[in-house]
Amino acid sequence: MDKIQNIEKLFLHILIFSYLLLPLCYLIKKSRNHPLIIFLAIYGIVFFALLKVYDYLPLNSLKLYQTVYTFLEYSVFAYIFWRNLVKPILKKLIIFISLCFLSFQIIYFFTSPPEIIDSVPVGIETLLTFLFIILYFNQYFRTVKAVNIYSDSIFWFTVGILIYSSGSFFFNILANHIATKEMDNYWYITYIVETFKNILFSIGILVYSQNLSNSLDKLSVPYLDIDVT
Repeated sequence: MDKIQNIEKLFLHILIFSYLLLPLCYLIKKSRNHPLIIFLAIYGIVFFALLKVYDYLPLNSLKLYQTVYTFLEYSVFAYIFWRNLVKPILKKLIIFISLCFLSFQIIYFFTSPPEIIDSVPVGIETLLTFLFIILYFNQYFRTVKAVNIYSDSIFWFTVGILIYSSGSFFFNILANHIATKEMDNYWYITYIVETFKNILFSIGILVYSQNLSNSLDKLSVPYLDIDVT
């Protein structure tokens, strides 16, 4: 048991500090003024702080913490897809779904008893995220592109979200129905997939910044009207 606890603590520390990769990638790239890059850098700092203070929170505030954490995480994922979906109706759909999810969370907060984890909102968050992923891939493969999918930054964000959401889904759903000691034996797996998500997000930021820099370089090249006749 001590070995498992040590492994869990190790992966938890790795996870917490992996969030700092996002603002680090923001700092090392020149294209820092883009909203998405700034947003993800702030996301990394905020969630680093949230995970750091968790052990110091009083028990009566854990429910509020879980609610805020889940909605902030959902908002980050929804914003990424909102920025990258082209059709206005899909953007409006994400906004509408997000307002409905927020309303549900408020109702759930006041009507549900305290739990180990807010598994119902997390489960709904995951299903909504899967919906956004399907919408993105449907848009991508319907659009003829000359570039490789790996050079599209949203691909890295999407794969990171998919791995994290699918890898932690059943743990989050079953957390309140399985003995805590049994869950502790496997909970570190959720830290691994979340850390992997942060690494892929960091790659996505670098790819996004590189693509943005390339676009700016092309725009900065002067047009030379040379008469060759």
